[in-house]
Amino acid sequence: MDISRSFEYVEDVFGDETHRLMDDQVLETCKPPETVQTAASLLMIIVDSSNGKLESKYTNLSECKTLLAKHDGLADELKRAWSHQSFKNIRKMKILNVPSKPKLSNQEKFYRRFNTFPDRAIYTAWKEQYRGNYHEILYNSLNRMRHSSNTVSIIQSSGSGKSRMVDNLAHLVFTIPFNIRPTEDSQYLAFPPPDAQILALLDERGSTDKLHAYYLRFLRHVFEEICIILPGLFCKPVSSYATLATSWRCYLESDGNRQSLYDSVVQAFRQSWYKAELEKNIVVKDFATETRVAFNQLSTAIDCCIKPTRPFEEKIKVVMYFDEFHSLSTVSAPSNKYDRLDVLFAAIGSLSSQPLMVIFLSTVSHMSSAPYARSARARQDWDELQPTITETPFDCGPMLPLASNTLRLQDTCTIEFMAQFGRPLFWTMIQSAGDSKDQVLPLIIDLARSKLLCQNDIDVDYLDVTKHARTAVVDLRLMFDYEPWQEATRAFEAELVASHMRTVFSIPQTLEYFWSGYPSEPLLAEAAAQQMGVFHSKNPDSIVNVLQNNLDSGRLDKVECGELVARALLTLAYDRAIERESKSPATDNSRDWKEKPWYSRGASVITFIEELFASPYAGQILDCIPNNVEDTRPFREVFQNAKVRFTHFGKMADESGTTSDAAWVALIRGMAIIAAKGMCSIDHVIPVLLHKDATICEEAVTGMLISVKTRKTKGNMADYKVDEKTIKFFPHSESTKASQRPYITLAMELGIQPSNSNTSEPTKDKGKKCGSPGTSQLKWQTPSKITIAEPGRQHYPSAHPQYRIFAYGCSNTVYKVITSTQWEKYQFLLASEDFLADHPRKDDDEEMTLLRQMKPFWKAGGDFYHWISDVPNRLSEAEVEPMPEGVITGVVLDAAFDPPEVRPTGISNFLH
Repeated sequence: MDISRSFEYVEDVFGDETHRLMDDQVLETCKPPETVQTAASLLMIIVDSSNGKLESKYTNLSECKTLLAKHDGLADELKRAWSHQSFKNIRKMKILNVPSKPKLSNQEKFYRRFNTFPDRAIYTAWKEQYRGNYHEILYNSLNRMRHSSNTVSIIQSSGSGKSRMVDNLAHLVFTIPFNIRPTEDSQYLAFPPPDAQILALLDERGSTDKLHAYYLRFLRHVFEEICIILPGLFCKPVSSYATLATSWRCYLESDGNRQSLYDSVVQAFRQSWYKAELEKNIVVKDFATETRVAFNQLSTAIDCCIKPTRPFEEKIKVVMYFDEFHSLSTVSAPSNKYDRLDVLFAAIGSLSSQPLMVIFLSTVSHMSSAPYARSARARQDWDELQPTITETPFDCGPMLPLASNTLRLQDTCTIEFMAQFGRPLFWTMIQSAGDSKDQVLPLIIDLARSKLLCQNDIDVDYLDVTKHARTAVVDLRLMFDYEPWQEATRAFEAELVASHMRTVFSIPQTLEYFWSGYPSEPLLAEAAAQQMGVFHSKNPDSIVNVLQNNLDSGRLDKVECGELVARALLTLAYDRAIERESKSPATDNSRDWKEKPWYSRGASVITFIEELFASPYAGQILDCIPNNVEDTRPFREVFQNAKVRFTHFGKMADESGTTSDAAWVALIRGMAIIAAKGMCSIDHVIPVLLHKDATICEEAVTGMLISVKTRKTKGNMADYKVDEKTIKFFPHSESTKASQRPYITLAMELGIQPSNSNTSEPTKDKGKKCGSPGTSQLKWQTPSKITIAEPGRQHYPSAHPQYRIFAYGCSNTVYKVITSTQWEKYQFLLASEDFLADHPRKDDDEEMTLLRQMKPFWKAGGDFYHWISDVPNRLSEAEVEPMPEGVITGVVLDAAFDPPEVRPTGISNFLH
């Protein structure tokens, strides 16, 4: 006889949450074991409450007594478990676990078909303990919804955690899950697996009435088959509806039970439907009544499983969900009036008086697929619709929240750290990898790139992917402003959400449009940066071409094109700085992944300036001194150890974005800032870490404050004056050291552009099509040499040292990242801010005169005031004085200062 008190244990098959719920059930029915017989009773109850995962013979009391007699240490282990009120270790004992190989569940069979490590990582991530209370918020929201409709949709992009959220909802409410993703879509990294037999059943054709009856009969058999199973799952009533819900969820996950249940539903349905068709006894009204009766039976069966301590208090007793529901909206009924999804909604609507809510999940945000009550009343009254749910987990990694002054730059650029932000897909994969983490990390970025492109092949030219894919990569980094009211643009955005990781923020009640974008997700931004690097290495014009193509299509907001061009120039310069410092091209596949360009690592401010501005501008910017304090230290000395780090932009909605507090927070995420519209005189902030080895906090950062303008004429330099005190960038009360922090201001006057309909026309190549980028031969007034004034002797008040840069023009003369073949494309982007630049007859002076006389806007000039005989001087044609290209650094103290004409090429450093 074995008298050892040590036992072998197997891998836990339950999980902590399930153990806790089963422990509660055991403790309700058992007392402390004081005798062998009491210990045997306790053991029997523990095994009986294990949902069939432990050896079934020990649900017999005599078998338990025999086992206790054989292992005399087992009684002591049971007493110890009772004292701790936890039986987890008992359930893990090898002697209680079934030695034979268990039957594979549908999910496990699906998983076994994959051989790649990323697929296994995603499967394992699904099994990780759920973080947050998102499922509770969802359940509360469902219970607050109106009774007018019992259907609601959850629309969000891939990896956002919507499927896991409703899966965890099954811990709170009795849930019937269906995944109806088409089999052909269940490819790389598609999880959870589809219920293929249910999709095959729902994939039916027929008249609207027949299909309506068909879906009603399907629902009836779902309810009836569950009623058959439910009473046999519990030896006695459980304590709460939530306990029952969890036990039901565990049952469906175990031993292929979900597949068996749905096989039974399909079999019963086929027999019943065949009989109804044979007897020609298909009446929608009768079928609806039968379905309501079946649901009431299920509701009663659920009540019978609960200890009758209190009545059901919530509105929703049962939740059913269809994941990837959009597959049903692709085929219409023969009348072409409704698709199959419409008919399914109508069938579900027959149960609107019952405590049932049906959720439809998808990445597809087409308004035509949004589920709602399809009654005539609902179609007439938007208030009857259940608002679409878009709220899903975000910024919920286990390392969060973070504290100030605890991280260095090198800490923030690791894959594991960046994965903490944004959607939960990536951090769950890493956390679930355990000892295999080193295998997962090299794959994460390529996985993100694959998800962005929606294809496995990622080492490709930008023309080898769809227009949606290449737009997604650039949009994620530059933050496009789309025209939301155009139907074609909405369809384009919907595809970005469905297939290219774009996040949908809100779908208004009317369903007429939606708001979406790429929020700050550092890991996804790193993936986009690497993909942009590949695009650029294969075609240097790729990024500007993507911008141009989206503008040509009418998708982009033309008013914002100036700022978009500025973000493109800044981003391209940052990328080239990263590649230069890593000494490796983006497509060098021969090197270890850790040695390739890592765009989240951050670049030297010096290198960034050298890659942004053309020579000799860059060098003389680095030699300039502050314009507002008596400090002769040049830019290159003050910022020699400083770093910039921005892989993407984040849009601010108030003035908090133009502060040093926002800068250090943004630096942690690798994010530059788009300032709120109309709040201050700057448009962008690039956070700067003053010393590369400093811990990141408010006192360790400064900023590059950027103003963007697109004027065509020379203006007053005071228009570009930016003072950190005016925008309150730094806090008022600072330490002595912090109050000496320098900052950089950059005015980007991108206004030199081709003459358009409102100015004189440039000469053109006769052999090229007018109005296309790259066709105009423009006559620029380009400077030809460098002029630097002597420093002055003026006394300056105490202030943060300001290094001021004024760059005017948008060509390869000013910016290093613009090539000699690209500058006209950038001019086209900038010229597009004038809507008449797209007019098909803009080259015809007579036609343009007539158009201006129609008063599309008002402007100085005879065409607008031709109806007055004596046009006032201030309303006559304004003389356009072209601005020369160049860069100015240094002092501008006089608000009325107007720089002398700059004829030479280069930088003028005005100091006085």
